[in-house]
Amino acid sequence: MSARTAQDRIVSALPLFHVYGSCVMNAAMLAGSMLITLPRFSEVAMLSAIATHRATLMDGVPTAYYYLLAHPDFDRYDLSSLRLCWVGGQTLPARMPIIVLAVVGLYVSRYLAGYQLGYIPEVWDPFLVGNPADPKNGTEEIVTGIVGSRLRRRTMPWLVVLCRLMIAPLGITSISFIVIQPIVIGTWSTIALIGAAAVLIQIPYTLDELVATLQFLRRRKRAGRSLLRVFFFGDTDEMPKGPARQAQSETPDDVFDQRPGVVVADMVGGGVGLSWGLGLALLLGLLLLFTRPLLGVDGSVANAHHVIGALVLTVVSLAAAEVARALRFVLVPLGAALSAVPLLWPAGAAAAVFAVFTGLLLIVASLNRGTIRQRYGSWERLIR
Repeated sequence: MSARTAQDRIVSALPLFHVYGSCVMNAAMLAGSMLITLPRFSEVAMLSAIATHRATLMDGVPTAYYYLLAHPDFDRYDLSSLRLCWVGGQTLPARMPIIVLAVVGLYVSRYLAGYQLGYIPEVWDPFLVGNPADPKNGTEEIVTGIVGSRLRRRTMPWLVVLCRLMIAPLGITSISFIVIQPIVIGTWSTIALIGAAAVLIQIPYTLDELVATLQFLRRRKRAGRSLLRVFFFGDTDEMPKGPARQAQSETPDDVFDQRPGVVVADMVGGGVGLSWGLGLALLLGLLLLFTRPLLGVDGSVANAHHVIGALVLTVVSLAAAEVARALRFVLVPLGAALSAVPLLWPAGAAAAVFAVFTGLLLIVASLNRGTIRQRYGSWERLIR
C-alpha cells in the first residue's frame, strides 16, 4: 500500500467492511488519494470507471481480474492510465496451476471412466505396454484389473484405505455445513444441501470393502506376514471352503463382466439398506432440520432440533451399511437429548410434546436391526 500517492486515482469494488476493502480505504485516506468505489463488481462498471476517471490504481481479487480479462469488450476500453493493479486474497500465479490441474484431473477421470464402463474401446498409453501375455496396455490393465477389480483389497490394500480416508473429510465437511447454514449463516443453500446429501449417501457404500480389507490384513498378520509389506504390496489369501469357495470362483473378478441387472442390483443394495427403523429415523431427522418453517419454532430450540437432526441423518447414513448397522444405537442418546430439549430451553407446549415424542420414536427406531443379506465372516458378531 506504500506505493500510493496523493496524485493517484484508485478504483475499487471491494466491500469496505472487509479487511481488504478496509485497507484500501484507509490507505487512500492516509496518502490523500482519490478513491472511486463501486457498489458491486461488474466487468463493465469497473472498466468504465477506469476509463472515465483515468484511474491509476485498481484493487481487486483474482476472480475479478479473470472476469475483466475474459470480457469480450476488454480491448475497447482505454486503460492506459493504470500504473498498478493490486491483488489480494491469493496471488494470481498460485491459483492458476490449481485450476489447470483440476481441469486435467476432471478430463482424465472422465476418460478412464468411459473406458471402464465400455463407452470407448481402448485407452491411449504411449509408454506402458503392460503384461506381454495380455493384449491390454498398462493403463487398461490397471483400470479394469487391479484398481477396478474386487481383488484390490488383497493386491492393493493401501488404495482401498486411502480412498475411504478421502471420503471421511468430505463427509465431516458436509455434515458441518448442513449444521451451520441456518445457525451461523442464517440462510439455506439448496445446491449445497444436495451436494452434502450426495456425500453422505456415498459413505455406507465404502464401508464393506474397508472392513474386508482390514480382515484380510488381520489374517495375513496372523499368518506371520509383515503387516506393512502386505499393506503396500498385497499378498495371497486363504480361500473359503465349501459352497462359499464355489460361489467365489464363479463370480467374475471384474464386476462389469456380469449381467447389467446383477451389476445394478449389487450397486443399489449390495451391503447397504434401510430397515424400517432406519427409514423412520431418516424421516424424523429430515423433520428436525425443518422445524423452523414447519412447526414455527425458533431460537435455541430450533438450533437444537437442527443439530440433532443433522446427527440423526449422519447415523442413518453410516448404519445403512450392514457392516456398521450396530451404529444405529447412537440414536438412543440422540433421542434422549431431543427429549431433554424442553427442559433446557423452554418452548411452547406443542414444541415440547413434539420433542419428547420424536425422541422416543428415535429410541424405538434404534431397536430394529433389519435383514442382513451379505456375509462378513468374523465381523458378523459385531453386527447386532
